Amino acid sequence: MTFQGVSFKDPVWVDLRTGMVYEMPRKSMTAESKGTSFKGLAVYDSPVVIAERELINLK
Repeated sequence: MTFQGVSFKDPVWVDLRTGMVYEMPRKSMTAESKGTSFKGLAVYDSPVVIAERELINLK
């Protein structure tokens, strides 16, 4: 999965079905001049969000 023109400092994976927030493994993320790529992420038939940790309210 590649996000064109987007860079992440501390991304998290948010499972919208369960509300759980997971740390993204650093080895799965590659920062490139064209954007950021993530490889080897587990996905299933539920919507998810990849976002900066600081933007997610973790109360």
